Amino acid sequence: MRFEWFTISVCILWPNLDYIKGHFDKLNSGLLMYSKTGALNVIIEDGQGVLYLLQFIVNFRMATEGQMFPYKSALDQIESDIEGYLSTLKAASKLLYNSSNILPSEMSCFHDPFDVEHIYFDDCLPKKAVNIGSKGKTMLRNYILLPIGVSRILSLSSIIAPIYNLRDKLHYDQLIELCFAGCLVNTPVRFNETVTLMKAQDVNQSFGGHPFLCWLSQSTSEFDSWQGGPYARYSPYGAKDIKSAFQFDSPKITLVVKALVGLIAWMDSFHGTSSYESIPYDAIELKLGEVVKEIKLAVGDTSFEFKYFRIQVCVTILIGVHATKPGKHLHQIMIPSEGQASFEHLHDPTRNNISTQCAASSASGTGGDPSSESSANTRIKIPKSDMDQSMKELSSRFEVKYSLPFYCRAVMESCLCESKNGRELNKVECHRCGWASHHLAWDGSIVRKEYGRGNEWYPIMALDRRMKYLPNIEK
Repeated sequence: MRFEWFTISVCILWPNLDYIKGHFDKLNSGLLMYSKTGALNVIIEDGQGVLYLLQFIVNFRMATEGQMFPYKSALDQIESDIEGYLSTLKAASKLLYNSSNILPSEMSCFHDPFDVEHIYFDDCLPKKAVNIGSKGKTMLRNYILLPIGVSRILSLSSIIAPIYNLRDKLHYDQLIELCFAGCLVNTPVRFNETVTLMKAQDVNQSFGGHPFLCWLSQSTSEFDSWQGGPYARYSPYGAKDIKSAFQFDSPKITLVVKALVGLIAWMDSFHGTSSYESIPYDAIELKLGEVVKEIKLAVGDTSFEFKYFRIQVCVTILIGVHATKPGKHLHQIMIPSEGQASFEHLHDPTRNNISTQCAASSASGTGGDPSSESSANTRIKIPKSDMDQSMKELSSRFEVKYSLPFYCRAVMESCLCESKNGRELNKVECHRCGWASHHLAWDGSIVRKEYGRGNEWYPIMALDRRMKYLPNIEK
């Protein structure tokens, strides 16, 4: 597919023939530069008045790629990083399911980490009793542990499932509060416990109808802090004391939810679209930036560090509980943003690499510190303006090897994040035994699979959008 070629095409323009039907031409390859072709069209009329189109088509993919897309070597490095990450996922799946007499039809997860159709969680799988307690108190809960996978929603199911289970007890704006709380914690285990035990009566009677404040109070009384716990998957949220930032202030959390409802409305405006072109990369970054500023302004505390990373975790949870309209557009809203591991990986993929010469001299003791090596001639940085096209090219490489059906920003962002050179690969996603899993299917439907072997993914009902304290939204 990447070699140069020359094509001669001949067709009749007139008269129209009944057995020839017109059609729109479309790409049959996702590889970069497929659209960069040259063509010479010649129209010829014979002696009987028949018009022919003689078309000469040339494609210099390799030459064009090297000239117009100077990041090929950088993407080769990223592809290698992602392949290493995917190999880790495949090995972990094989180790997990080998002990459960898995059927041949269920083995897709062994060789294709993008295929989660046959993933299940069941008591027959190896599990670990995790002590989530604090203050010297032992509180054991059984969890199944896996490396963080490519589906962000699936990996956050222990946060998403208990929120969704409250859908018949709390209103729409109240559930959004819990989605916001979920994006602040760095591990799901204590959040899962607190929200599971949360009672709507306590929320409405003692906390003015605000489950965020109820979660904050109950988690800090049950544990040392609302933050922390075993198996942290990313660094703790930056505020030293979130209680101080919110001061159990209902107006503050109300304004935060109002901002998130506005973000959901913006996301819903793309319902019915499916391609990444319909949601420009820059427009996503701009909108997320506006919502981040709106939330920080609502809280009004300088210690409240809320950036692109947290808002995208929040978006993941909102999608997982079906607070948004379903659709393929949801696959395109997650992007690498500044401050995220995915952004750093894509922007500067060879940052931690050193030249062969420097490595050899360092090993022999004749060279200096490798960290001081000038890498101006070896490092290739991908600017933000070319990141979307670069991710699309990366995606095309994995579409050939795996079940990735189309360019999906969310999946590529996840792969970039988890495969970043130098990133810890021992971080895990925690699936609490007995709990359902959530996922965003390729067709854009938001699905759930109950705990236990033999269950199937099924579409879940969208949250009822009746509000507790905000004005109701017209459907």
